[in-house]
Amino acid sequence: MAATKRRSSVLASALVLLLLLESSSAQYGGRRQQQRGGRQRQAQQEGDYYSVLGLRKGTSSKEIKKAYKKLALQFHPDKCKDCSDDERQTNEKKFVEVAEAYSILSDDKKRGIYDKYGKSGLEAHEKGMDPDAAGFGGFPGGGGGGQQFHFGGGGGGFDPFSMFEEMFGGAGVGGGGRGRGGGFPGGGGGRPPAQELFPKGGDVAPLGKAKFPDAKSKFLWLVVFYDNSDQDCVNAQPAVVQLAKKTRGTFKVGAINCGRSQAEAEFCASKVDVQALPAFGMIVDGEFSAMEQGRMPSAKKLHDFAVEKMPFHLVQNINHVSHVNDRLMASVSKERKSAAILLLSDKYETSPLYASLSYQYRKNFIFGESRAKNLALAKEFGVKKYPTIVVISGKIDKYDGEMKPDALTKWLDSLEERFGVAEKKKKR
Repeated sequence: MAATKRRSSVLASALVLLLLLESSSAQYGGRRQQQRGGRQRQAQQEGDYYSVLGLRKGTSSKEIKKAYKKLALQFHPDKCKDCSDDERQTNEKKFVEVAEAYSILSDDKKRGIYDKYGKSGLEAHEKGMDPDAAGFGGFPGGGGGGQQFHFGGGGGGFDPFSMFEEMFGGAGVGGGGRGRGGGFPGGGGGRPPAQELFPKGGDVAPLGKAKFPDAKSKFLWLVVFYDNSDQDCVNAQPAVVQLAKKTRGTFKVGAINCGRSQAEAEFCASKVDVQALPAFGMIVDGEFSAMEQGRMPSAKKLHDFAVEKMPFHLVQNINHVSHVNDRLMASVSKERKSAAILLLSDKYETSPLYASLSYQYRKNFIFGESRAKNLALAKEFGVKKYPTIVVISGKIDKYDGEMKPDALTKWLDSLEERFGVAEKKKKR
């Protein structure tokens, strides 16, 4: 009887041990399967063209182009001249991956095949096969490699630098270029640069990082950021030129070619969204204010934006005889200016031209304005017609010229010479 009990106990213990081993094996197998699945999903995500560009499937063509331009500038090999070998190789690999992803996703036909069949389907398509008939399926990033990219232009596949030059109008990154005879326009290889939208000597002044107006600038500036190869920029060019012609003397219009070089592209990116060119902004006293825009702005909208940013606060409101001394001349004395300029007007608002003059000559004069035909001030200064401008220093002088930008600036320049404060070289 005792022997039977011992045998039963041994059998029970063995059965429990067997069950424990099976449970442990099942859990281990499950973990291995999860790990394999996780690695597969990670590999799939890393190889997915959308993930390479930081996008999701269904993204618009505009967003795809925007992502490519940003990443291509970020990982261009010429930007990594002082990097270690490992960093340089990483940049080159990423640059190629970004170019490959864009080459597929920017092509509607290839993108459609990729979305439906993945990279394997693309390979079949490149070989002249029907992906559907060949039985390819699966998800994007699921094995295989689409196109093969090579540095240099000696054949053997698509050159990602050709794509870069096509996108940025031949602009390189740092002046070297890799295997293409130089990175800047005219340096060999690539397509000819697009026609310059705002050439030197035109109504719109060419600007750049080295010539960007600062707080010392004499003038107000409306700036357009553009790329010669961008069709939206080409479409906007007539409106910008039209505005520059109509506002001459009130504010200057300048343009920065963001596609000229990597340095200019990075400078542009510090001011505006370079993926949404053309972009606009106003510079007042060295402060840059970007224009919020949806649709392409007209010349009128650009003008309204510029006027909105103008420094009307530099023009003091003089609506009583006592204000001449209490405000104007007190400011002249306090700020050590040469004289006060007072406009007597029949208007109810300060004109953009007068506000601009107050900015251009802010270093030496204090500006004021008497609006709406103030009779007391008209009598004080012997004014019989409007508008009239007087200069107040030790004596009072009236301006008797035309109320036009060129004539007014010439007169104010002569006043600076008269007071011995004229600058030898005018500031941009």
